[in-house]
Amino acid sequence: MNLIVIPYDCDNYYFRPDTTMVHEARDFYCPDEISVLEAAPCLCIKICKSGKAISKRFARRYYDAIGFGVTLYAGNILAQGELFSLTRSTSFDATTVIPIPLSPAERLQELCPDITSEHIGKWMEKISHNNLLRIGDMLIFELAPRSIVDKSLPYTLEWRGQELFSFNIC
Repeated sequence: MNLIVIPYDCDNYYFRPDTTMVHEARDFYCPDEISVLEAAPCLCIKICKSGKAISKRFARRYYDAIGFGVTLYAGNILAQGELFSLTRSTSFDATTVIPIPLSPAERLQELCPDITSEHIGKWMEKISHNNLLRIGDMLIFELAPRSIVDKSLPYTLEWRGQELFSFNIC
């Protein structure tokens, strides 16, 4: 399974290992190597049909579920700006939280009007030009810039004034 992240306000994407994904908001045991923990809320799109070189006008046929999640980063490693800083800062286990069950894709505009089906189609076309999208892959659209997390407090994801989930950082 591919976890394909489109960072907030960016014109590119990157992949996270599938070992980073957890399907429930459970306690996150922060490795000692992470002195600065950052988080970005995200909208997740689940791919339901394999495809390569998907035209944006047909993209809606390739996803069936959506949900909110959070991507966690080792901010201190990312700030080093070395060649593999992004890879190292995003590959810690349990740093992609996508609670299930997901909602039907038809609820996209209701749940997240900031991301349109045209926007998703544009990205699916761009990504599938070079990479095969497979059943179960997730497109992860970050909805806001990363922010520093206070590791002494529980992390709570709120969207449009509603608490979606919360977990402790240990």
